[in-house]
Amino acid sequence: MFYGWWIVTLFFFAGAFSGATVWYGFTAFFDPLMNEFGWSYTAISFAASLRGTEVALLDVFVGFLLDRFGSRRIILTASILICLGFLMLSQVHSLTTFYLSFVLIACGATGFGTLVCAWIISRWFSKRLGLALGAWVTSRSTSN
Repeated sequence: MFYGWWIVTLFFFAGAFSGATVWYGFTAFFDPLMNEFGWSYTAISFAASLRGTEVALLDVFVGFLLDRFGSRRIILTASILICLGFLMLSQVHSLTTFYLSFVLIACGATGFGTLVCAWIISRWFSKRLGLALGAWVTSRSTSN
């Protein structure tokens, strides 16, 4: 099997995972967060607004970094940011820490997001690029 299809498969599952944890699965934690910390629905929802703002602002910067440094460094940095964000999220006791950890996770998710994955897939395929992007993008319907 052509190695590019393994890349598409990996990005498919990464997209499904990020959709379940970072983008849409986040709402499953609203009630437990409200019960545990006494935060309002609005205060918790603000983290999702920060995430959306971060994606809008950071994608342009990520495109510049892709051209300058390539995808390996970006994905490594993004993975580290996601790990640090989730580790920080496990130790949250204040709303500020919650926001900071969520911004770290969102920054990492952007570094492993649509722009980077499409850039990498387009480098692997000269034939059947449309099929490869279509197969991968089906997982993106559940994420950013």
